[in-house]
Amino acid sequence: MVINREVCVVADTVDAEPVERGRVLQVALCSEGIKGIKAGLRTFPVDKLLVIHTPQITPLVNELLGQLSEALELETEAVQISSPRFDEVLDVLSTALKANLTKFDDVYVNLSEGDKLFSCSALAVCFLFGVKAYYIMDDSPYVFPIVRLGYQKILPEAQHTTSPRKSGWRSSQLRRAL
Repeated sequence: MVINREVCVVADTVDAEPVERGRVLQVALCSEGIKGIKAGLRTFPVDKLLVIHTPQITPLVNELLGQLSEALELETEAVQISSPRFDEVLDVLSTALKANLTKFDDVYVNLSEGDKLFSCSALAVCFLFGVKAYYIMDDSPYVFPIVRLGYQKILPEAQHTTSPRKSGWRSSQLRRAL
């Protein structure tokens, strides 16, 4: 990146090159409102906003995405889920990550406006994929640590090729294995 030293005030005092930011996908949960989504957009970089929402809040989400597309020329997308259960959130998030894998350098998941089950399910998915997740409370962000749960390294090959139910595992055996 080339610095225009005539315009840049700190170029001479700080002997460093500016860092180019990669493209960022923000995924936001929405089941309770939009205040946390707006705070997340003010706090973290974004090139595309993907809102995963419940059916009852669809009109509010559509209005928000219309405003953002028009005012900020922000790329937006909405995905409706029927239930905030883990399996559905896993399916939607993994599909979104795969679809945008080559288009974006970084992904943030905003958990602020999801209900308890929705946010917990999404956080578990973030842990599985090693994705950054955050929560906005009182306009202050809390970024969860990136926890990469490498189950394939922990469990023997035979155990992670079959599901726990099919192999007859008990929960105590799972806890010991993990």
